[in-house]
Amino acid sequence: MNKGPSPRYPQSAIWHLDVGMVEFCGGRVDAAVQELRRAVDGGLQTDFSYAFLAAAEAILGNDANAKSALAEALRPRPSTHCQIVQVHQDSAIA
Repeated sequence: MNKGPSPRYPQSAIWHLDVGMVEFCGGRVDAAVQELRRAVDGGLQTDFSYAFLAAAEAILGNDANAKSALAEALRPRPSTHCQIVQVHQDSAIA
Protein backbone atom coordinates (compact mmCIF):
# COMPACT_ATOMS: atom_id res chain seq x y z
CA MET A 1 0.00 0.00 0.00
CA ASN A 2 1.29 3.45 -0.91
CA LYS A 3 1.91 5.53 2.23
CA GLY A 4 2.75 8.66 0.28
CA PRO A 5 5.94 10.38 -0.79
CA SER A 6 9.20 10.21 1.06
CA PRO A 7 9.31 12.68 3.99
CA ARG A 8 12.37 14.18 2.28
CA TYR A 9 10.37 14.95 -0.87
CA PRO A 10 10.09 18.76 -0.90
CA GLN A 11 6.54 18.78 -2.28
CA SER A 12 5.08 16.18 0.09
CA ALA A 13 2.79 18.75 1.73
CA ILE A 14 1.14 19.42 -1.64
CA TRP A 15 0.72 15.68 -2.13
CA HIS A 16 -1.01 15.42 1.25
CA LEU A 17 -3.30 18.35 0.38
CA ASP A 18 -4.29 16.66 -2.88
CA VAL A 19 -4.99 13.36 -1.13
CA GLY A 20 -6.91 15.20 1.59
CA MET A 21 -9.15 16.88 -0.98
CA VAL A 22 -9.79 13.53 -2.70
CA GLU A 23 -10.67 11.93 0.63
CA PHE A 24 -12.93 14.86 1.54
CA CYS A 25 -14.77 14.80 -1.78
CA GLY A 26 -15.09 11.03 -1.52
CA GLY A 27 -16.82 11.31 1.83
CA ARG A 28 -13.91 9.87 3.84
CA VAL A 29 -13.71 12.86 6.15
CA ASP A 30 -11.64 11.19 8.90
CA ALA A 31 -8.95 10.32 6.36
CA ALA A 32 -9.22 13.83 4.89
CA VAL A 33 -8.48 15.42 8.27
CA GLN A 34 -5.37 13.27 8.67
CA GLU A 35 -4.05 14.19 5.24
CA LEU A 36 -4.91 17.87 5.55
CA ARG A 37 -3.16 18.04 8.92
CA ARG A 38 -0.09 16.46 7.31
CA ALA A 39 -0.21 19.12 4.61
CA VAL A 40 -0.42 21.96 7.13
CA ASP A 41 2.19 20.41 9.43
CA GLY A 42 4.40 19.90 6.37
CA GLY A 43 4.47 23.62 5.70
CA LEU A 44 1.53 24.16 3.37
CA GLN A 45 -0.10 26.73 5.62
CA THR A 46 -2.35 28.43 3.09
CA ASP A 47 -5.89 29.73 3.37
CA PHE A 48 -6.96 26.96 0.97
CA SER A 49 -5.51 24.10 3.05
CA TYR A 50 -6.88 25.56 6.28
CA ALA A 51 -10.33 26.10 4.72
CA PHE A 52 -10.59 22.45 3.67
CA LEU A 53 -9.36 21.39 7.12
CA ALA A 54 -11.96 23.64 8.81
CA ALA A 55 -14.75 22.16 6.70
CA ALA A 56 -13.68 18.59 7.42
CA GLU A 57 -13.36 19.23 11.15
CA ALA A 58 -16.80 20.88 11.19
CA ILE A 59 -18.39 17.91 9.45
CA LEU A 60 -16.92 15.62 12.10
CA GLY A 61 -18.30 17.86 14.85
CA ASN A 62 -14.86 18.95 16.06
CA ASP A 63 -15.98 22.53 16.62
CA ALA A 64 -12.86 23.79 18.41
CA ASN A 65 -10.57 22.41 15.69
CA ALA A 66 -12.87 23.75 12.97
CA LYS A 67 -12.88 27.25 14.49
CA SER A 68 -9.12 27.22 14.87
CA ALA A 69 -8.57 26.13 11.26
CA LEU A 70 -11.11 28.69 10.02
CA ALA A 71 -9.33 31.45 11.94
CA GLU A 72 -6.09 30.43 10.21
CA ALA A 73 -7.83 30.36 6.83
CA LEU A 74 -9.08 33.90 7.35
CA ARG A 75 -5.82 35.25 8.75
CA PRO A 76 -4.20 37.70 6.34
CA ARG A 77 -1.18 36.35 4.49
CA PRO A 78 0.22 39.28 2.51
CA SER A 79 2.91 37.23 0.79
CA THR A 80 0.40 34.65 -0.47
CA HIS A 81 -1.98 37.34 -1.64
CA CYS A 82 0.78 39.16 -3.48
CA GLN A 83 1.81 35.96 -5.26
CA ILE A 84 -1.78 35.30 -6.36
CA VAL A 85 -2.21 38.86 -7.57
CA GLN A 86 1.07 38.66 -9.49
CA VAL A 87 0.00 35.43 -11.22
CA HIS A 88 -3.32 37.01 -12.24
CA GLN A 89 -1.59 40.15 -13.48
CA ASP A 90 0.92 38.12 -15.49
CA SER A 91 -1.83 36.03 -17.10
CA ALA A 92 -3.86 39.15 -17.93
CA ILE A 93 -0.86 40.69 -19.66
CA ALA A 94 -0.08 37.57 -21.70
